[in-house]
Amino acid sequence: MRASAKAANDAVNDAVKRRERERRTGKQRRCILLLFSGGSSVAGEVVKGIAEDLRKRTSQEVKALSLAAFKRLASEFAEFERVVVVPLLLCESEVCELKTFAASSHIPCVVASSPFPDANISKAILERVHEAELCASASVVATAEGVEESEVVSWRCVSHGIPDELFLRSKGGLTRREIRAIVVSKAEVRGGEKVLDVGTGSGSVAVEFARLGCEVFAVEKDKQNLEVARKNIARFGLSERIKLIYGRMEDLKTEEILSDGGKFDVIFVGGTDNLEKFFGKLVSILRQNGKLIVAAVRFETASKALSLFKESGLHCELLNVWLSKGKKLGAGTVLAPSYPIFLFFGEKK
Repeated sequence: MRASAKAANDAVNDAVKRRERERRTGKQRRCILLLFSGGSSVAGEVVKGIAEDLRKRTSQEVKALSLAAFKRLASEFAEFERVVVVPLLLCESEVCELKTFAASSHIPCVVASSPFPDANISKAILERVHEAELCASASVVATAEGVEESEVVSWRCVSHGIPDELFLRSKGGLTRREIRAIVVSKAEVRGGEKVLDVGTGSGSVAVEFARLGCEVFAVEKDKQNLEVARKNIARFGLSERIKLIYGRMEDLKTEEILSDGGKFDVIFVGGTDNLEKFFGKLVSILRQNGKLIVAAVRFETASKALSLFKESGLHCELLNVWLSKGKKLGAGTVLAPSYPIFLFFGEKK
């Protein structure tokens, strides 16, 4: 097992180096990958026929694979400068699985939206590919201060906890990397869940969930913070997976939040001002067995949150996180502390 994993790793590294050489010499390769469900041989034949027609219409390489085969052979696509993956004949859960895999893979791929059934399916596919490439090629984003930032963020690690320095910071600060990693881990998502992020601030928690294939609704009451969140979401290429909602949680009507009528699988509260005014609303829009997670810094807020969880009847776990990071002091090292965080994890039974 170790030998095969090392061989796969080496293959990816070699392909990445080859791709860099091709970029420097101007010999760049791009690929359109059509994916279908592996459970039907008929679907495979249909998609392969579409691929054959596409090859007559584009100079890019065109391949057709089942989702399972793509995941198994992913390392072979590392040599391309970009792979645009077009889901065809995949069910909703398979599309979520594809997006989760693409977000965590080490290949330069973007997932295009599925084309509508059309008499000219090849044309529809090429339009979706063009849209995906435009999004992936967006290279400049303005910061909250109006300073131009470099190209869209590329963070391909599978683990939770994106480095803090990859986010623009709102005036309300940023949920730290380690806290985000704990929150996402305790939420136990599989991809495809519906998530509500209350008081999204910089949007970092929303980005973490969206990278795992979740559909995220992010609420923010401050317009400046909302704009920073919007830019961070765009930097990670997640604008289609995260819906931003402007307003105070206590003032928003339930139908404004539940736009599609479905309740939430996970609710995270990072903005805890007036928590008592909307806690009951959160419980009412949480699915059975859904998770409600609250982060608090102040003792008063933590005490209030504990009482609210008890009154609501939600089973609650409390975690207190104290983070200290090593910092140079003269010739030695000291621990620089940060504010302790109270994390409440509730489950609706």
